[in-house]
Amino acid sequence: MKKVFCLLLLSSCLFANKNATAQSGSVFSDRLELGLAANYNTDVNRFGLSGHAKWLFPSPTNGQFLITGKLTHTAPSNGNFFSTLDRGKYDNIAAAHLMGGYRYYFRSGPRNPVAAGSAFFVEGNAGLSFVSRGRTFGAGLNPAVGYSTLSGLAFSLGYQGVLAFHRDKQGLQLLEAGVAYRF
Repeated sequence: MKKVFCLLLLSSCLFANKNATAQSGSVFSDRLELGLAANYNTDVNRFGLSGHAKWLFPSPTNGQFLITGKLTHTAPSNGNFFSTLDRGKYDNIAAAHLMGGYRYYFRSGPRNPVAAGSAFFVEGNAGLSFVSRGRTFGAGLNPAVGYSTLSGLAFSLGYQGVLAFHRDKQGLQLLEAGVAYRF
């Protein structure tokens, strides 16, 4: 009886390990995502770049909770594209964002994340932002839609806005199109 119990325990551990290994490659497991996006600043009508790092946590539904760290840069109208640390010499706009949110996947397949494969998603983030123009702190908002593949790539279209805490300070409004990779 003792041997049967040990054999059942060993087989259940192997089965659990096999399932955990299979799900770790899934779109829906927790992992780090790094991304880069082209953005258009609608306030000043100029283009720029955005970069983000997201940590995605699984949830019991068809989605993931996430924590996002993001940097955005709008090119100056009178200088080099990457003139960021210029002490006010150029009119570039840089911003840093720290946000939390949720990504919901629209899956047409079975409830098993491994079998579902790639999926469209909608995502919402909110948090604290700092904009270099006027040294403005504000509430950062980042809704997005996209498509996530099982291979780790994700494509998205989104908006990055900052609502300034002070009425006399300017916020930020960016339209973004980007690509990201999950590790």
